[in-house]
Amino acid sequence: MAVRNVPVTSDSGHVEAVSYDDDTQDLVVVFRGGRSYVYHGVPSNEVEALSRADSAGKYINNFIKPLYEVERV
Repeated sequence: MAVRNVPVTSDSGHVEAVSYDDDTQDLVVVFRGGRSYVYHGVPSNEVEALSRADSAGKYINNFIKPLYEVERV
């Protein structure tokens, strides 16, 4: 498994941590307050765009949540 932490811009404190598994294309997002979600099938170019976004929370809401299967963990 090739899991790596994804550096993201601090955005009003909603996103605590992000990691990505290059092999399975699973994006794990941990929100402040403890909620964690796995987004399945997220391509690496999308993860790179997330890491460069001005607001990780807004990027996730606009470009990840609507397009990829999600599972709360």
